[in-house]
Amino acid sequence: MGAPPRRRKRAAWPISTRPSSRSRSTGASRCSLPLRRCPRCAGADVVVNPLDFAGLLLATTHGGQHIADYLADLASRQGKVRLIEREVRPEEIGTSLKDLTDGLGVRIIRDGQPYGFWRPQVAQLKQGDIVMAITPSVS
Repeated sequence: MGAPPRRRKRAAWPISTRPSSRSRSTGASRCSLPLRRCPRCAGADVVVNPLDFAGLLLATTHGGQHIADYLADLASRQGKVRLIEREVRPEEIGTSLKDLTDGLGVRIIRDGQPYGFWRPQVAQLKQGDIVMAITPSVS
């Protein structure tokens, strides 16, 4: 008689820019699950399931074989590119998102609203804008 089948564990990559709800002085979280089982309760804004991301990579391969390679490169810690988020620099105020010198601008966040590179709002960067850009991982 063999051993019972092993149950596969699903991992998630929590992504957050805000402090954990457990950082409050009460120590209370938004739900009763342990933090290791509930990334949103730990303060994650977005939870990326590796299985879902793998499905996304598989689905994009029909559009071109290099798209999935690039997405995997972007998602990999050892990849050649990375997606960064930073505040607009003083010397960039008044310029366009396409004029960034340290990477390829893909989005800005202005007053909490996202604007993609195709939107007219990105034609002139303003103080307080958050810039999202794809940059090289290595020099």
